[in-house]
Amino acid sequence: MNVRLNIWKLNVGYFLTELMFFIPIWVPFLSGMGFSMEDIFILEAIFAAVMVVMEIPSGYFADIYGRSTSLAVGAVFSFAGFVYFALFVGFVPFLIGQILLGIGMSFISGAQEALIYDSLIEMKEEDKYRKIQGNMFFYSRMAATISNFTGSILATISMRLPFYVAVVPFFFLMLINFTLVEPKIHKAKVEKLAHFKAILKESFVNNKALRSILFYGGFLLSFTLMTFWLYQKYMSYIDLPILYYGLVIAAANIVSGLGSKFAKEIEDKIGVGFSLIAIPVSLILTWLLFFLFKSQYMLIFIVIASFFWGYLLVVVQNVIQNLVASNKRATVLSIRSMITRLSFVIFSPVLGVLTDKFNVSVAFLAPIIIVFVVGGILVFALKRNRVF
Repeated sequence: MNVRLNIWKLNVGYFLTELMFFIPIWVPFLSGMGFSMEDIFILEAIFAAVMVVMEIPSGYFADIYGRSTSLAVGAVFSFAGFVYFALFVGFVPFLIGQILLGIGMSFISGAQEALIYDSLIEMKEEDKYRKIQGNMFFYSRMAATISNFTGSILATISMRLPFYVAVVPFFFLMLINFTLVEPKIHKAKVEKLAHFKAILKESFVNNKALRSILFYGGFLLSFTLMTFWLYQKYMSYIDLPILYYGLVIAAANIVSGLGSKFAKEIEDKIGVGFSLIAIPVSLILTWLLFFLFKSQYMLIFIVIASFFWGYLLVVVQNVIQNLVASNKRATVLSIRSMITRLSFVIFSPVLGVLTDKFNVSVAFLAPIIIVFVVGGILVFALKRNRVF
């Protein structure tokens, strides 16, 4: 079978993966069930912890047994998680759903990007990676936009309805992922344990540039995830009607998609170094506004912050892709995701406690201070290790 077909299938896969219709009402839904913000962040931290445990093994699985196989396994577990969300209610059932979804997403994470790149190498079109990756992220943001807007409308009928509808796209994702083709470039046999140890050594010891970008990207992306849930709580804080949650998040997804779609053009113009410095600075300034002001006018800054997320993801992924060989790529990308989730597990409960004890505006102090200190150190490391 032709590996060229992988590209459009992965386009569709990216689209389907983002059709989580309950996302815009996740926080208000759980709050309505009596969950505190700390409880909500604990659920998210458990999801992240599962991915921390599974990220490297799943990436290693993809490098050894194939990215297409990993994506098929991931789709099955993800589908099971969404079925669990649709059928049951309560902390323990949602905990089980988060565990299943975490396992599924860990097998998908990294393998998608690696399969794209290996398919392009076999087609001798690897120079198109940044553009194709940016386009795929753009399509995923468009899917998220549709599901966010639709989900908030469905929620006005029943807060449970978005969970039922979300099962459908993940059924089709399973079907598509079982038809993906493994590129020949990936089929070389490797010594499994030695291969795994070599990747870890390169990522954390030998390749200082790679280590720097892994920690930088993993750390910053974790705070874009944390603040996404804070934005939902902020919307409740300013008494925004539930219907408009989806509109705001949909607009944010459109703009984040634009940030990723045009990442290549922007990076080529302003440079990777300026980009890696400007992104954390811009995020800190945005969060500072949420700390200072309580107003519906602040919703525009949720949209603006999402642009930096979309741009950041593509810039970081491209730097990583350029620093590692094909047979290590899925594992290294999973290491980046693992760092993101581990950072989420460590820091997210702080945001939940601050929100419950004070209010959501005060909670924004945590990412402001932490990213200023740790982000500054990581940017210095990028410069010292000649990433830019």
